[in-house]
Amino acid sequence: MLYLDSSALVKLYVREAHSAEMLALARKSPQWLCHQLGYVEVRAALAAAERLERISAQARSQAIARFVKDWRHISQVQLDDALLERAAELAEGFGLRGYDSVHLAAANRIRDAVGEQLVFACFDERLNRAARLIGIHLPAFVPS
Repeated sequence: MLYLDSSALVKLYVREAHSAEMLALARKSPQWLCHQLGYVEVRAALAAAERLERISAQARSQAIARFVKDWRHISQVQLDDALLERAAELAEGFGLRGYDSVHLAAANRIRDAVGEQLVFACFDERLNRAARLIGIHLPAFVPS
């Protein structure tokens, strides 16, 4: 099982550092998971990539089409009061940004349910350090 935060998901649609490793990891993972807010974050990141001229308008359009198709097959973690409270605790305890703490709380919930088979893919060092500290497995190629 592979939990992808938005920074990991974007690497599947925009060629950048570690895209090849993410594609390989994603291809061998039988199930992808993400919190619902990842949808908005990825669409925003793709728009930003075009604004910053890292990708063309056509590449962005193609990336969105692939992402929307893939999103239908991603198991989406929903926000509820317990997840909201856990995210707040993680944000306070680790100095995380709000949405980052929601992704970590979602991954934490899944890990608690399925154990060691969950891999958390993310490219934010602070978030990865927090994930490791609470016992969530990360791929070797992500920064920490």
